[in-house]
Amino acid sequence: MTRRAWPRPLRWLWAENLALPIAAAVVGAAELLAVIAVYLAAFGPERRIPESIDNPLGHLVLWAAGLAGAALSCGGAYRLLRYGRAWLAALVVTAVCFPMMIVSLGSLYASLMLAAFL
Repeated sequence: MTRRAWPRPLRWLWAENLALPIAAAVVGAAELLAVIAVYLAAFGPERRIPESIDNPLGHLVLWAAGLAGAALSCGGAYRLLRYGRAWLAALVVTAVCFPMMIVSLGSLYASLMLAAFL
């Protein structure tokens, strides 16, 4: 599919190099919801997943979403700083990309710390 066939808002996001930072923010929100869902399924009032899988499933969510969020936010920051408008890059990199990098790498670190203690 060529870019001309994309809807106009998607073409604007791509032209302004905002697609990756927005995708990183979506991955961060999905990561938060997935961790909450795994926690509730494992330790909620009614156990919905076996005890043998609750810990590996939590680590899988933290690692997969953490790596995806870090890659998207680093790629988005690079594209904005390299090719984007300066004022837009200043706003989006500081408001979206750097916090998502910290949150994504923090989820990887949290997974490692949980594995060390458990």
